[in-house]
Amino acid sequence: MNVEDAIKGRRSIRSFKETPVSNESIRKIIEAGTYAPSGKNGQPWRFTVLTGSAKDELTELMNRELQSKASKYGAPAMGSSLSTCLIMKQAPVLILVWNNRETFNQPRLVDMMAKLRMILPSADELLHTVEIQGVSAAIQNMLLVAYSARAHPVDQRHLLCTRRFDYSI
Repeated sequence: MNVEDAIKGRRSIRSFKETPVSNESIRKIIEAGTYAPSGKNGQPWRFTVLTGSAKDELTELMNRELQSKASKYGAPAMGSSLSTCLIMKQAPVLILVWNNRETFNQPRLVDMMAKLRMILPSADELLHTVEIQGVSAAIQNMLLVAYSARAHPVDQRHLLCTRRFDYSI
């Protein structure tokens, strides 16, 4: 599959196969994230893979907290967060992608950052945006590799229609 096909074909379908995801597949997906562009090559991303009881514990904790907030503020105020938690519970694997917030505190960038903060008071906010862009690029790479690894031109149409495509592999 070429890149253009992957970009045009990838969809977020929140229905998962029960097939386990191999460690090799997870490594390939994460590796794709590490090739994303980032400001000053800061590579702000960090990855956490959760399966089994660790994934269950996280989704249960999230659900309890969201239910608590929903009872306090009302379900409409929660938006789609409760359904997102359910989707996460159904997925065979969760790959959490974190912004480590240390990109621009690296020793090689300290002098540059000090100068930037002197001339631009909102530099930290701007740089946080740059970090978010890098993390977002990493996630996009991961989604495209996950999609291209499993999509077959014939199967894809069938799978999209039946909503049974697993983007986690």
